[in-house]
Amino acid sequence: MNVMIAASKTLGRIAEFGGTTFGDHFVDYEVPRALQLLQGDRDPGRYAAVLILRELARHSPGHFYTYVNLVLEKIWLTLRDSRPLVREGASELLAACLDIVLNRERAQRIPLHSKLYAEITSGIKLGTTDAVHGSLLALRELFLHAGNFMKDYFEEATDTIFMYREHKDQLVRRTVIHLIPTLAMYNPQPFADKTLHKAMSHLLNQLKKPERDLAFEAIGHVAAAVGSDMKGFLDPIMANIKEGLQLKGKKNAPSEEAVFHCLAMLAEAVGPNLTKLLHDQLDLMFSCGLTEPLVDALVAISKHIAPLLKTVQERLLDLLSVILSGYNYKPLGAPTVVARVETPSTQREASTTSGPSASKSPELLTLALNTLGSFDFTGHVLNEFVRTCALPYLEHDSPDVRRAAALSCCKLFVRDPVSYQQSNHSIEMITDVLGKLITLAIADPDPSIRQAVLGSLDKRFDRHLSQAENVRSLFVALNDEVFAIREIAVLMIGRLANYNPACVMPSMRKALIQLLTELEYSNVLRSKEESAKLLSSLIGASQRLIKPYALPMLKVLIPKAKDTNPLVASNVLMCLGELALVGGKDITDHISQIMALIIDTLQDPSSLPKRDAALHTLGQLCSNTGYVVDPLLDYPQLLDILGRILKTDSNQIVRREAIKVMGILGALDPYKRQ
Repeated sequence: MNVMIAASKTLGRIAEFGGTTFGDHFVDYEVPRALQLLQGDRDPGRYAAVLILRELARHSPGHFYTYVNLVLEKIWLTLRDSRPLVREGASELLAACLDIVLNRERAQRIPLHSKLYAEITSGIKLGTTDAVHGSLLALRELFLHAGNFMKDYFEEATDTIFMYREHKDQLVRRTVIHLIPTLAMYNPQPFADKTLHKAMSHLLNQLKKPERDLAFEAIGHVAAAVGSDMKGFLDPIMANIKEGLQLKGKKNAPSEEAVFHCLAMLAEAVGPNLTKLLHDQLDLMFSCGLTEPLVDALVAISKHIAPLLKTVQERLLDLLSVILSGYNYKPLGAPTVVARVETPSTQREASTTSGPSASKSPELLTLALNTLGSFDFTGHVLNEFVRTCALPYLEHDSPDVRRAAALSCCKLFVRDPVSYQQSNHSIEMITDVLGKLITLAIADPDPSIRQAVLGSLDKRFDRHLSQAENVRSLFVALNDEVFAIREIAVLMIGRLANYNPACVMPSMRKALIQLLTELEYSNVLRSKEESAKLLSSLIGASQRLIKPYALPMLKVLIPKAKDTNPLVASNVLMCLGELALVGGKDITDHISQIMALIIDTLQDPSSLPKRDAALHTLGQLCSNTGYVVDPLLDYPQLLDILGRILKTDSNQIVRREAIKVMGILGALDPYKRQ
């Protein structure tokens, strides 16, 4: 079945990217074949037909629209099929068809929706398990994908759904549970007024049955829909949550994920009303150990229940400290405590050996480090904690752990006051941390880690990054094998040049000469293209300091703007635009050469990237050299070229750029130029 699903998704992608002509022929060929399979009795054939039609409807809705009515007529065969897999696939096909119909005129939608609802009613009357389940699935899709149509039938549909809440078939019962939050989200106020008590009574009963996980999730979604109307049900809900957490590890225990999702949505829905009930259950929650659902629940609690923020922060820091260092959390300045904290059972084994080199699960360490970096620890000074507990993991064997440790350090130190203090201790600490992060950014064997860490060294660190030893390391990154990393390094070096020009400029001159040499003499197209991009980034990032080199660079770049490779030429043109921004009126003598290049490129229809680059460069040249109005007189064809772009180009960004350039150029005197 997985192969069939993958094959159908591939078919959908082919239809999406095949183009208009291909799409017409492709859909016209595949849909009739699929409809033929749909009506057949072969076991895999009907399911295959549903998958094919679903993907074509999702990925090629314009071409599929003509077949929507025909598909909706035949779909009931699959919605009442004896196999649940086919029925569920058919409901997804129905959803895709309804999405297509929803974008059409109302007069076309209403008859079709009415016909579907009539078929649903007929299926309910048939009374068989397959027909009832299929009708409930179709009803769900009408609520989700038919706009406001179901508001007129809301009460009737609600009664129909609840009629099957105690059905003998588990699949039907589960579908009813799925539908309850759908009803709540579709029409929250009428649901809260008339149906909420009945719905919650049913869901609370299900918390004692095999469908308990689904019921917890449904309660959370209902709470998200009706908000404060859930206050009257908090006591029984929290009692069930407490019971579920106490059953952890036992046979009939509910899923922790479902319980924590429910808690997160409840916290968001009722806010501080949950404070007292939840405070009593924090011990049970933390006893489950660190998991992603627990973190999500704690994030929601800390955000929406302010009275619990401090308690949650302290408990979570304690748990993270145990995982990362083996000891309980000690606030900055607190006396040393020799006793070891009791660890939750799921992490006790991992934390029996102290120190970051202990054998622990990489997944657990990654989650702990990510939580440390992303959770709201406002009010806590964590620089020493991060330095002792997170920084050692920069040398861990697992790439995921190294990445999480580095990103957490960056996020926490950039927000910490220590980054802006002038004391010897603060400078020593931040120098130590940044030194290790830069070492990781240039020496880690995983390029994705190098890129992520280098990109996370925020400009707020620039005062420290501009020190000589850090600058030398960043110039090493300028020779990285991955172009994206070299691009980030260039932008950082350009920023740092403004803080410490005496240290940065000698190496920057060498880098400029190297890039210009590669651009002028390299026989590798990729190398020339990347050199032009890096030059453009470097000029843009260090404008004031690069100005003395603007004219010599122009002499190299102008000939290369005529390169036969359009990507190289377009990047060189962008570089010329950045030089115009830096050089200003100093490049006035070269305006005629640059304008000739721009006009030729704008008139060349063979390469859109070159034309777009020329358009952008024209705007930069004219606005920074004061060369306005005159271009329209010196090059009479320019106004026609810009007008043609506005009329014929469908790209909004290009059209906006053309209008911007026309505004920069200014207007001709209508009395002199008729």
